[in-house]
Amino acid sequence: MNFKDIDLHKTLLQGLNKAKYIDATPQALEGSDLYVQSQTGTGKTAAYLIPMIQRLLANEELNGKKALIMVPTRELAVQVEKEARLLSSFSRLKTASFYG
Repeated sequence: MNFKDIDLHKTLLQGLNKAKYIDATPQALEGSDLYVQSQTGTGKTAAYLIPMIQRLLANEELNGKKALIMVPTRELAVQVEKEARLLSSFSRLKTASFYG
């Protein structure tokens, strides 16, 4: 399924285009739990971020709300922040990572 065939927020679609993502994992957008195992660089981080970003952008009740993603290592925190920043780059959302 192509991302442009899904009813996603326009700024998220712009971020997906910038990230060069074309095909979607529809289970994530349907609210299903995911267990993903694949090689590095295949979009696993995006598979978790896209539904979260879509909900934050599309649901007026979540306007001004924050999301917290906890990961076990500094390297993964930096990777998640970079991907979130790319995918939300055309939106009002802000990203940051904290580790120490």
